[in-house]
Amino acid sequence: GINAEYGETLVTDIEPAPAVKTAMNQIVEAKRLQNAAEHRGEADKIIRIKEAEARKAATILDAEADAAAKRLAGEGMAAQREAIVNGLRESVANFAEGVGVNSQEAMQYVVLTQHYDTLKDVANGSSTSTLFLPHGPAAVSSLGDEIRNSFLQAKMVPSPEPAEMTRKKAKAKKESL
Repeated sequence: GINAEYGETLVTDIEPAPAVKTAMNQIVEAKRLQNAAEHRGEADKIIRIKEAEARKAATILDAEADAAAKRLAGEGMAAQREAIVNGLRESVANFAEGVGVNSQEAMQYVVLTQHYDTLKDVANGSSTSTLFLPHGPAAVSSLGDEIRNSFLQAKMVPSPEPAEMTRKKAKAKKESL
């Protein structure tokens, strides 16, 4: 062989073999594709998480709206019943005073009148062809007894605590533990 010794030489252009260039380009391309796939996977993961969070938030909002609607419907029903009771009380008092009977007799008359009104409404507005109801003074008297007993039983049941008081008690109990 030939022995050569080189001093300081400036190399400005290296030209590797075409197969080496192709291999190096393939390595760089594979790394870029892998990096892009990882970024796409992270982006898909973030999108799925955000969609799940949005569904959760929508479900919570729906549940809160449903609870609020039910609470308001209950309050409306309670106010309606209170108005009915107040109107009934006033009507019975006026009737008893005007006719000269006691409130129990007046209430029996109101129940009898409502019974007949109900029968009339069912007959006029219903598509029902047959309806079996107890009828006559004894049936109305029995209905009055049932209504009176339900009022007496309702007075024996303690009224529920407002939700705010229940939450405060639960919080105080947690804090004491």
